[in-house]
Amino acid sequence: MFGVNIIVWLVMLLFTVLMLLAIYFRHSKFAILSLAAVWPLAVAGMLEVKYLPHFGVAYILAICAIIGELMILAENNFQFKEVKSRHESDITLQIKEMKNVIPRLDLTKTSIKVIVAIAIIAALLESTVMINVVGAALNPNCNTIVNSGNSLGYTLYCETISQAWLSATAWMKANVGPYAPRILSWWDYGDWINWFGNSNAVLRGDNAVATSDYATAAQYVLSQRDGVNTSTLASYMNSIQSKYVLFDDQLMQKWGALDFLACVNAGETSLAYAVQQGQQNGQSYALGSSQCELSHAPAYALIPATTSSVSNYCQFSNSSIQAVKTVLLVGQSISNSTYCVPASLYQNSNPVHLYTENGTITNAMIIPSQTFYYGTVNVGGQQFVDFMVLYLPNGPNDTITNAPTLFYNSSYYKAFFFGKLPGYTLVYPQNFTGMNYVNSINQVMILSLNNYTGGIPPVTPKASYVTNNYTMPG
Repeated sequence: MFGVNIIVWLVMLLFTVLMLLAIYFRHSKFAILSLAAVWPLAVAGMLEVKYLPHFGVAYILAICAIIGELMILAENNFQFKEVKSRHESDITLQIKEMKNVIPRLDLTKTSIKVIVAIAIIAALLESTVMINVVGAALNPNCNTIVNSGNSLGYTLYCETISQAWLSATAWMKANVGPYAPRILSWWDYGDWINWFGNSNAVLRGDNAVATSDYATAAQYVLSQRDGVNTSTLASYMNSIQSKYVLFDDQLMQKWGALDFLACVNAGETSLAYAVQQGQQNGQSYALGSSQCELSHAPAYALIPATTSSVSNYCQFSNSSIQAVKTVLLVGQSISNSTYCVPASLYQNSNPVHLYTENGTITNAMIIPSQTFYYGTVNVGGQQFVDFMVLYLPNGPNDTITNAPTLFYNSSYYKAFFFGKLPGYTLVYPQNFTGMNYVNSINQVMILSLNNYTGGIPPVTPKASYVTNNYTMPG
């Protein structure tokens, strides 16, 4: 239910019932405290994966409370006895009850056998969880794990921070640190920058100022046409004391959200309208509905899912390349031009260029990997696979003269795929050349502002009782 294991629900249900009974019959303040401590952490853990460690502690406390209540019930032959006096403190009553129970524990008693039986059943139920964990450990292939329905194993072995991010944050820890300017990234990664990188982040998941998210999205997404360029990015970074800016590959899958917030920030998308439209579909917002968003979205190539018909193939008179016809989806429209993509796309994940119908190679490329794959679409009764299209620079100063949308003029595109922004230096990874995901694969790119004037963020003073030399970044 809601993606939470049924055993967890059963434990929480039993815990809640026993605590409520303890409150009713024994006026237990301990039970009130337990409910107040465990359930907020449970709700947080069920809603956000990052709070699961906190819930894990509360879950153990809930199990301990269940065992304690069962021991008290066993002493009373599983009868609920109401406490008449409220003058004696609850903790004192608990201690007295436990002292009365522990010396007289006799495994020959039926009540104690019941407790042992419950413990065995709980252990067997919990062992089903461990079977999933062990199964994933023995065969840690993410595709196999998810296809087998082992959601817990998938969470433990696949939904983890990648080695690419661990390497990037190790660089931060060694080259930035807590006494340096902040690192600007999308809010998802702020906690990683703090924890693994031991450095200051601009945005995190607990960011209380939504306009900071909008402003950051605008600097990543918008372009010169919107009055945004590397100079405005530099000014923004100086104002928030950020010398470093980070771009990663997952932002392509999140581009719809960034695009929407950027256009809201620019006043070219109505937040109220998007909320209204989204509520009609059971969503927070309706993304991609404004002209601003469409003009800053990437172009996508629609490639036939099957090539059983000869009409799906291009006929080159001057080339031996076997190619399949494809069309571009730009905004919400399919382009009038037909392109050709080598059929080798179906057999491997190597980057391929698009060709014109007469066999001329273009500066447009497709990388047939999961990073650039956006599912399948049905057009006119035919199934097509959907890949993001990349463009190589074909003009002076690394410009793209035939870019179909403004996405290819954004700071994100230039920095992530080419590691280049005027006024910035690529500091991670080192020795990068060419085009990202074509000449090498780098999930994280970090650039440093050359003329940084923002200064150093203030360091939060330690409490008087803290005596170590560690500094916690903000």
